Formats: sequence, C-alpha cells, structure tokens
Amino acid sequence: MRKSIVFVIILCVAGLAGCNNTTKIEEITKDPDKFLHRECVVSGHVTKVIDVPLMQEDFFKIYDTTGEIWIYTKKGVPPENVNVRVKGILIRLIDAPFIRSLLEKFHVDIGCCIELKELDF
Repeated sequence: MRKSIVFVIILCVAGLAGCNNTTKIEEITKDPDKFLHRECVVSGHVTKVIDVPLMQEDFFKIYDTTGEIWIYTKKGVPPENVNVRVKGILIRLIDAPFIRSLLEKFHVDIGCCIELKELDF
C-alpha cells in the first residue's frame, strides 16, 4: 500500500514537471511591458504566414481564443491552419528597425512580436 502511494505521488510530480505553462495571448497584448524581453510560451492556430523571399526572416500569426500575435523567426514557418506551441522572447519592433521595415513592405503594422526560440506542432 505504501509503495502504491509513493508511486502515485511520483507520477503526479513527474506530470506537473512535464507541463508547459502557456500564456494566453490576451495577457501579452494587454500588458506587453510585463512580458517585454522575457521568455514566454503561447499556443494557438496559425492564421497567416509571411515567407519573405530570399531572406531568412519570416513571420507567422497565431490565434488562440483570446487574441492573436505575430511570431518572428529565422527557422522557417509552419503551414497555415495548424496548431503550434511557440516559445520565444517578446520584442518591440521599434527596437528592431530592420524587421519593422521588412514588415512594412507587406503592409503589416505591429508593435510587438515573439522572436521564436522553439516551435512544436
């Protein structure tokens, strides 16, 4: 009996350690200063992809039930209409003039985006 209880406790702790805490996109867009230059994890559905020809810089937008946010990447983009989990750093595009000017060519105006570090889908 005692071994069973210990085993259940170990399983619960291992399960909690494996959980990836995601942040709702609405939390980030309502108070970007709280997340600025910090690592955050979001999950959502890819709604738009901007694959910049002849450049390594690409963008994609994800949506969860609370809002949407742009993701900046040099690692390629996922296809549209798939669910993804993104881990990255929130940046302001005003601090990244090259990225901002790149987006302006596509008539996209955003204040903040997540610079991709890891992508799962």
